Amino acid sequence: MAVYTSLTRNDISIILARYNIGTLSGFRGITQGVENTNYHVQTSKGRFILTLFENRVDLVALPKIFAFMNECRRVGVSCPAIMPTSQGALTTQYSGKTACIAEFLEGQWVKQQDLTPDHVAQMARILAQMHVVAEASDIQIGAPSMGPQQWRQLIEASGKGYFQTLYPDILNALDRVQDGWPSHLPSGPIHADLFPDNVFFSACRLSGVIDFYFAHNGPIIYDIAVAMNSWCVDEATGNMNIDLLHAFRHAYQEVRPLSPQEEAALPLMLCASCLRFLATRAYDWTHTSETATIVKKDPQEYIRKFKKCKGWL
Repeated sequence: MAVYTSLTRNDISIILARYNIGTLSGFRGITQGVENTNYHVQTSKGRFILTLFENRVDLVALPKIFAFMNECRRVGVSCPAIMPTSQGALTTQYSGKTACIAEFLEGQWVKQQDLTPDHVAQMARILAQMHVVAEASDIQIGAPSMGPQQWRQLIEASGKGYFQTLYPDILNALDRVQDGWPSHLPSGPIHADLFPDNVFFSACRLSGVIDFYFAHNGPIIYDIAVAMNSWCVDEATGNMNIDLLHAFRHAYQEVRPLSPQEEAALPLMLCASCLRFLATRAYDWTHTSETATIVKKDPQEYIRKFKKCKGWL
């Protein structure tokens, strides 16, 4: 989440007039995150999140993403409902951009350094439940808007000067990931961005999962790798936290056991997830407009993680 497009009270009131969710009483921009413009919105009927989609989200995929969220909700995964307009549409247009309004979920996300095995275990169970839904689903969201080819483009745009001596290793790893991509493994709609700041806890219990906007159809083991890298690997050192890893694996496999083939593909996918977020963070670090109100995420975190996992290729 972030604020790239600044909205005034009048702007938000115009958007709200298209919905039956009350009149505006307050709003504020959300500066965490890096992808879309987001505002907390308080109305006479409740609290909501207003999102304007910026550059990397596949807008054509949004209806399928919303459908996947609904399937997850039906099996007890707490994720936000998307509010329909008074005409029944789940998106609207404003300032030349596609927008939606979602219900507000109570809770707070937990910083990586404060995560406990219990936090990780709760998340892993929910992730496994989502993957059970994904395997049974006939929803075809489509290919990722941010797949390996896009990672390569962003890395090349960031330049050899940014990555310095690591640049050849990164390009080699990209080749290995693309050549070894596990298209034969269990797949379906996946979240693809399940970082700690996309999972809320309330009174130490998981209260919701948000930000499905990079969801796409892909190998489930890649989704596991994204979550494992962001929840179980130390940001400062790139080292795996064994206690958190054990909590993740035990809780996940209570719900959905991994196949031997998925286990074999996990090291490659851990490296792939490093490349994905290394690519976007490095690009955003060097290319984000100074007018955007965001807290940029340090690409060095995923450079450290990549250095640890590149030897697995």
